[in-house]
Amino acid sequence: MGYQLAITECSANNGILNLAVTNYGFAAPHCFNYFAVIFKEKKSGDLLEQEIKNYDKESLQPKSTVKYKINIPENFEPLGVKMDAFKNNGVYVRFANSAEFENGIQHFN
Repeated sequence: MGYQLAITECSANNGILNLAVTNYGFAAPHCFNYFAVIFKEKKSGDLLEQEIKNYDKESLQPKSTVKYKINIPENFEPLGVKMDAFKNNGVYVRFANSAEFENGIQHFN
């Protein structure tokens, strides 16, 4: 491992989540093929995992920042992100942020 990923931008406006991930490390996260946003339903608290379809692990080269724009499903709010070797594999990235990390989910601040 030589990557050090951090969420460097996270804002929600008009139903769009603007997210930026910066790699402060020395290598891209070559082993991590799945990246998703976790949303929380406002009333029930149910979680929804939505894959980021345009995620490209090779674009997260050292010292680079990649930005994503994700539609927020109606009645949901952004909770965090999950990066895994493969979907439901259980080998997660813990981002270099101080927010809570639980069950593979890096919560937003």
